Amino acid sequence: MASTEELPSGRFRGIYRDANGDKQHVKGTFRLKSEAKAAANDAESIARRQSALKAGTLSAKITWDQWWEVLAADRVFESDSDATERSLVTKHISPQWGETELNRIGRIGVQSWVNSLQRQRTPKGTPYEASYVRKIYGLFAVTINAAINADPPVLGVSPLRGIQLPMVRKKPKTFIPVADVPTLTDRQKGGLRADYADALEWMLETGCRPGEVCGLHDDQVDVAARLLLVRTVYVRRQKRMRDHPKDEDVRHVPLSTAALEIYQRRTEGRDMSRPCGVEHFGGRCRAGLVFHTERGLTMNPDSLRQAFIHAAERVKLTPRSPYAGRRGFATRIARGGMDLFEMMDLMGWSDPKLAREYVQESAGARERLMAALGDPEASKLRVVGQESGRGTFRGTDVSQQPTEGERKPKRRESG
Repeated sequence: MASTEELPSGRFRGIYRDANGDKQHVKGTFRLKSEAKAAANDAESIARRQSALKAGTLSAKITWDQWWEVLAADRVFESDSDATERSLVTKHISPQWGETELNRIGRIGVQSWVNSLQRQRTPKGTPYEASYVRKIYGLFAVTINAAINADPPVLGVSPLRGIQLPMVRKKPKTFIPVADVPTLTDRQKGGLRADYADALEWMLETGCRPGEVCGLHDDQVDVAARLLLVRTVYVRRQKRMRDHPKDEDVRHVPLSTAALEIYQRRTEGRDMSRPCGVEHFGGRCRAGLVFHTERGLTMNPDSLRQAFIHAAERVKLTPRSPYAGRRGFATRIARGGMDLFEMMDLMGWSDPKLAREYVQESAGARERLMAALGDPEASKLRVVGQESGRGTFRGTDVSQQPTEGERKPKRRESG
């Protein structure tokens, strides 16, 4: 039976028995004994349901809220997904299904709910994006599938078969072209501060995500090999470091001369052997952070985003998020002709379709189309797909090419 104990501080802690009958304490303390007792009773109820689930005796008449409590107890994330899930449950799923028994959830009711979500509006008065509706439904589907896939199953038949979801229409996503960097980092016009300017240019040179920039530790940079190990990520809401990227697989990125100069500028005169001072998930820190703010504080994705948006507004450019820097890197290497599979390795993509979301239209795309159509202007265009001259000396116009006698003979390299 649930109970409480009073702590030396005068606060109370709840006590309950878990699924194995072992004594456990409720997380946190409470001002009132009644609050601690209520929390202990709730924890014990969840423990009993978990025990019934393991024993195969959990009834399908359990309500969705009760089932979610059983599942949520084991859903632990090294990311901000926990807060996102709680928000979706509180705002959308629990109000609709919380008091409904699992075996009374039917396909027609689920479809009607999905349709109603598409008609709902945000506080700004705009309809929910199709991707947001799918995210809400996706979490709900996780809970239903967990009931079906339990051993033995809690539910025998899925109410999700044949559910029609809204189509997500692909929209062009903004990126930061290299040509905008001088304006965006012009301090006289109100552009990015030096610390944030270096973070921007680092993304354009390496393709790092904002959290990967803020979590970059000194031991991830191999100056001699000119190589970056993308590993540690700053988790925004939890304010902790996670030692694997979003795709859970570390990746290596060759460092350009510009990237090495940024690294040296950010670490010059600092003791990089000291720990970063930010808690790591399940590990100990052994190196300092490469990117700090001017005041020596940990840089985080939120402050990075605000800096980018406000700087763009001040210099009269379209406001863009830090992710636009990562997309700028992808667009640059795509225009440079890099192989798709090499791009996937550098960007940490598991699906080649992601290239369509990140790689924005290149100048070469229009030129190739005009050439294919035989457009008269095509002969006046520059080298297809390049930001700067490559291949022929100045362009594809033969009249601009040096004569054979003017060209310097190439020196054959030995070895």
